[in-house]
Amino acid sequence: MVREIVARKERGEGIKRIARELGVDRKSVKRWLKLGKWQGQRRRQARQLDRLAKFISRRAPEVGWNGAEPYRELQSLTFRSGNTIHLVMAARA
Repeated sequence: MVREIVARKERGEGIKRIARELGVDRKSVKRWLKLGKWQGQRRRQARQLDRLAKFISRRAPEVGWNGAEPYRELQSLTFRSGNTIHLVMAARA
């Protein structure tokens, strides 16, 4: 569809007309013309907490969902993140 939009614009068609005939929003037409090609969604980068989610899920019930103990254990593994662990634990409770 992006190729079609670019081709129509090169032939001199207006953005509103292109959008109407292809059934897309004119802002989308403008964006695709600016990019010049299709841009897929970027893959989400893994976050540090995602890598530790398995540990947190396993350890939290063992200590009665008290975030302090897993937090101390993670600190000993050189994990530094302020109160993030406590927030994750509270969200899972």
